[in-house]
Amino acid sequence: MVYEFNLINEKSIPIFVNSVVNSKNILNICFDTGCGITTFYMDYNTIKMLYPDIQETNINASINDANGGTTQQPLYIIPDFILKDNNNSELHIINLYCCLSEASIPPIDVLLSGSAFYNTKLSISPRRNSNGAYRSLEIDTFNDSRDTLYMQRTVTKNCTHYICAFTESNAQVMPVDKN
Repeated sequence: MVYEFNLINEKSIPIFVNSVVNSKNILNICFDTGCGITTFYMDYNTIKMLYPDIQETNINASINDANGGTTQQPLYIIPDFILKDNNNSELHIINLYCCLSEASIPPIDVLLSGSAFYNTKLSISPRRNSNGAYRSLEIDTFNDSRDTLYMQRTVTKNCTHYICAFTESNAQVMPVDKN
């Protein structure tokens, strides 16, 4: 299945609009292949309103900021993060690992990590229609019926990565400590 999202920014930054399922809210999502972990630019109360099932992981991650510094940020999991494309096709990312930042970076609400699409084919393509030129972000899951990716926490000897697998059996999701 191929999901195509029209980019809303005419500049070089790939930003697209995504509807939050079961609400009237929309998020401006910036796709960033260099971002190690998805970051929501909002406070905890706001994300809890948008994603009431968000869970704390009791894990901190070292996050590099734009100034070259590193900060420790708590990680959260959104059990079912849904990207909805222009044709209302949905791509589910199960157990999306993310962090929160109260920084304001208009017009970006979410910096979506490229690692969420670790096992997919991505392309940003120029397009043209009657309204003029635009670009699209295409996500190919290599299977006509695949609409779900499973995020997993993978620990190596040097660091920890958060990537997506095709099947739940391939995803070695770490249990969330609810204490």
